[in-house]
Amino acid sequence: MTHPKSAKQTARWQPITLTLIAALMGIGQNGLLVSLPLLVAQGGFSLSTWAVIIAVGSVLFLPAAPFWDGSATNMVLSLWSCKH
Repeated sequence: MTHPKSAKQTARWQPITLTLIAALMGIGQNGLLVSLPLLVAQGGFSLSTWAVIIAVGSVLFLPAAPFWDGSATNMVLSLWSCKH
């Protein structure tokens, strides 16, 4: 059973949490793109290899998103139940 007050709190905090997660992902991707010239200059991979690595990571994220959603939800619920 879900307590009405906890359901209301979850509904309130869910959009904020999703916004913060999206912002962190964007910062991470931007950091990777900004550091790309340094990675090419210092690393052993060419620009095209780095582009493929980044693209594969982005493509793999799409089908994995439902899995992460379920895992994150279960983790949050288990942490929440431990505190209460």
